[in-house]
Amino acid sequence: MNVREKAMVKLVGGAIGFAILYATLLKNGLGDSGTGSRLKMMAVAVPGAFLLAGLIELVTGAPFQQVSTQWDSLQGWQRGVLGIVIVIVSAIVLMGAMVMFA
Repeated sequence: MNVREKAMVKLVGGAIGFAILYATLLKNGLGDSGTGSRLKMMAVAVPGAFLLAGLIELVTGAPFQQVSTQWDSLQGWQRGVLGIVIVIVSAIVLMGAMVMFA
């Protein structure tokens, strides 16, 4: 199995897990306040992390550990500039998707 196939498994598995947990917690009152609400959100974050790791691997074509090592090898100012560019591009993509599907 190559990197992109493994990434698709992570992405789809994370998406399915996220959807199941979110739907279950939404049905049982996701918006309740208190410690229980925080624990519910943390439970949803686990499959969400797999989804995002799979997305990164799918886009880059490299294992997550390699991407992480290369990110850590950048100088601080390079990580800052690249991080800001990633956030801006992500916001533009999200806004574009919202416009297209609204």
